[in-house]
Amino acid sequence: MGQVTIVSKSGTNDLHGSVFDYYSTPWFRARDPFASARGTGINHQPGGAIGGPVYIPKVHNGRNKTFFFFSYETARGSAVSQNLTPTVAPAAWRGGDFSNLSTAIIDPATHVPFPDNKIPAQRINAVSQKIQDKFFPLPNTGDLVNLHSQNYKELKIRPYDPSTYWTTRVDHKITDRDLVFGRYTWSRLYNRPWEGNLPTIGQRWQQRDDRAATIAYTHTFRPNLLNELRWGFGLNNNPINYDLSLGSTQHGLDIVNQLGLAGLAPNLPDVNGILNMSFSNGMTGLTQFAWRKKGYRTHTEEVQDHVSWFRGRHNMKFGFNLLRSEYDDYGADNSLFGNVRFTNRFTGNAYADFLLGIPTTASRSFPPLEVDRNRWSYDFYALDDFKISPKLTLNVGLRYELNSVRWGK
Repeated sequence: MGQVTIVSKSGTNDLHGSVFDYYSTPWFRARDPFASARGTGINHQPGGAIGGPVYIPKVHNGRNKTFFFFSYETARGSAVSQNLTPTVAPAAWRGGDFSNLSTAIIDPATHVPFPDNKIPAQRINAVSQKIQDKFFPLPNTGDLVNLHSQNYKELKIRPYDPSTYWTTRVDHKITDRDLVFGRYTWSRLYNRPWEGNLPTIGQRWQQRDDRAATIAYTHTFRPNLLNELRWGFGLNNNPINYDLSLGSTQHGLDIVNQLGLAGLAPNLPDVNGILNMSFSNGMTGLTQFAWRKKGYRTHTEEVQDHVSWFRGRHNMKFGFNLLRSEYDDYGADNSLFGNVRFTNRFTGNAYADFLLGIPTTASRSFPPLEVDRNRWSYDFYALDDFKISPKLTLNVGLRYELNSVRWGK
């Protein structure tokens, strides 16, 4: 979990504003020296900010007293291209014919090479055949007979992933010694790429929402002593799913039934997912992003108090931070629908091992549990910047942190 510090500006007695737009088109774009043409698509990122006194006719004149500031930006654009460049098995390999290889393909049942380096059709595993036919296309680039890297290429066009961000702040001067401000921040962004570098898996659907709010009260006891009290909260919602309307085929139980997968954990949930599979020879396997339900969130709430005291050659600060973090999670492990890896351990070739249905390693995960983990954190500090002489300052400080164990509801 990361920590983000937001710094915002206040409005002033005069109304000020600004408008901007970052606009990118192929006309202004240089061609990549490794590409045959300039990149396509339009990126449009407008935004603006405005700030000034809060004025409500016949109700409140905020000049010299109450100020506001608001900023907004968004990103929109045309369709986005995504190049898929997997490494897939040549047509002959798909049928068990490895006669173009100089290395022998060993029959693990007899420990002698298959005749002519060809696996008989009846020996090809039925599940492997279904996986191959469903997910792995035939090569279409370069040498179509011998295996080489990125021997399949396809350009996919998908919608632009928009984003929106805005923040607003209000400052109010209660008295010459008392100031208060409040700030609220809202953001949303999408991520919808084609998964697994394959054209057959479909698109991920991910929407990330962030919310944050802060209220701060500052009181000046005397010119050299002031106190700031803050309250704030943050919320992060980041579900990951697979939208069937976008062409996704990653519906877990359907895939299990279609492929005839066995040996998985009982009572699997009806969620999106796919068998994870990898090869040791650099060929593209099957991968997915971990699934997360809507409502998955990280919620933090905290109270801070900071005292600043300037006395002679001492600049002293004291304070505490009380933080409550709530982490609610309900998601699937990448091995929920199985995770297998094929090497050259049994036949001398990873893809031949796959056709025979003999993985080197295999694992499974049990259905996910809904996890609700909470924790309190207590932080206290004291520090002093002691100016011993005009050329020497001593920084002395002490901090104590206490983090409770996590507990669930």
